[in-house]
Amino acid sequence: LVVFFGIIGAGLAIALQDVVRNFAGSISIILSGAYTVGDRIEIDGRYGDVMDIGIMNTTLMELRSWVDGDQATGRLTIVPNGKVITAPVNNYTKDHSFIWDEIQVPVTYRSDWKRAIEIISSIAQHETAEINRLAEIEIGEIGEKYYLPKRDIQPAVYIRLTDNWILLSVRYVTNARERRIMHARLSRLILEAIEKEEGIEISSSTMEVSVIQKQTE
Repeated sequence: LVVFFGIIGAGLAIALQDVVRNFAGSISIILSGAYTVGDRIEIDGRYGDVMDIGIMNTTLMELRSWVDGDQATGRLTIVPNGKVITAPVNNYTKDHSFIWDEIQVPVTYRSDWKRAIEIISSIAQHETAEINRLAEIEIGEIGEKYYLPKRDIQPAVYIRLTDNWILLSVRYVTNARERRIMHARLSRLILEAIEKEEGIEISSSTMEVSVIQKQTE
């Protein structure tokens, strides 16, 4: 009987581990404020908008997966609350609503890359002016709650030399829920502006093919 009840007890302890962990996770979510309903999060490699936080599980409207960009797939993802104890949680909308994003524009070495930087920088500054203003306000509020080093949120263009082209990367601030929309808008405006410039050419990967002819006697 001692052995029998010992085996039963051990089995119950193992079976209840996940239940206890998930319940502890739900308490941790509430006390720490790791996320709330409506937040956009990433947990254990799963992305989504929080729809419900239960005693044992969190329900997400899934993002990404087979859908490109930060847009919903239509599936509901159930994540055990115990994951907040064992895995990191990335919250895209906690305490602020913006994130940084980048667009990379490769131009040929014979292009007027200085003019390209001017065009890209001008477009990014014009299109993100309002979100920059709001981001500055939110950063000020965050600074009262956390230690946050001063950051320049104005759009900036960085240059990098590669074997095939000059890579221009524009970094800018955008709303976390509208990243793909802003990315597409800026990309379209940049392409339209560069098409009007005769001295700028978008680069692409090239392949050199060598043909060897065999001579016959």
